[in-house]
Amino acid sequence: MYYESDFGVVKVYATRFLVSDTAATFPTSYEDVLILDKEMWSVATLQPLKTEKLAKTGLSTKIQMSTEYTLVSRQEKASAWLKNMAVSP
Repeated sequence: MYYESDFGVVKVYATRFLVSDTAATFPTSYEDVLILDKEMWSVATLQPLKTEKLAKTGLSTKIQMSTEYTLVSRQEKASAWLKNMAVSP
């Protein structure tokens, strides 16, 4: 879905993860709006990928792989979270 404003065309995504606290009472109550500029976010590595050999069980060889990532905001003011927006029928 697209929204056309004075500032250009914006692509709009619906998500089930932004349901408000009143969802138990009103299951279709979407009162929050999250505005993100995808160019201002990136993924960074906290701990690079490493592998470890684990204890051998019978004929199988087990290996554990682990890594850690984080989400980095390059410009905090490029995003917004509008909460408790009034919903009109």
